[in-house]
Amino acid sequence: MNTLPEHVSAYKKTKLFTSECCPAAFIKEHSTAEGVWGVLHITKGGLVFCDDETGEDTSLTEGEQAVIAPAMRHHLKLEGYAEFFVEFYR
Repeated sequence: MNTLPEHVSAYKKTKLFTSECCPAAFIKEHSTAEGVWGVLHITKGGLVFCDDETGEDTSLTEGEQAVIAPAMRHHLKLEGYAEFFVEFYR
């Protein structure tokens, strides 16, 4: 899993999503823009973060996060209930 660089700062975040109201785009392959980092925060339950570049799937549960590098292709797998949001950095 990637590490957030020290020189970036947060500039926006999504609303709190649940597995019941997850945007369809999140479960299809997508990426952040060039120069934009994302941090996926799991606040309740769990889900699977899928790195479409390496094929690695990582299960995340409450209190865990995934750092998403700029332009990294990825998607989510929802397996049960989850609450989460994404914070963006540049």
